[in-house]
Amino acid sequence: MTDRAGSKKPSDEAKKPLRDVLNVRLDDDLSREIERIAEVLGVSDSEAARTLLQYGIKVQRLLEADDLQRHYTLKVEPHKRYAAIEAKWAWYSDDDEDWMR
Repeated sequence: MTDRAGSKKPSDEAKKPLRDVLNVRLDDDLSREIERIAEVLGVSDSEAARTLLQYGIKVQRLLEADDLQRHYTLKVEPHKRYAAIEAKWAWYSDDDEDWMR
């Protein structure tokens, strides 16, 4: 099963039960953007926000991994850099789809 953006949705059986609640204050612009993305994806605002948090966590972890690849003697001034983020769709292989079922 896929959503309108072509992302594979986990089956109801595969979904993990949600236990924790995080209250986040959003400004009006961010709230509207989450609503817009939810509509594009065909999911609830909450599900869209959860997906966006997962993406953000992945980016943060990749940035941390990038820092660890730098030689330990090199000092970097954090204010002199920015995160360059690129996104693209990658296709699942047949093996990936078999594993996901």
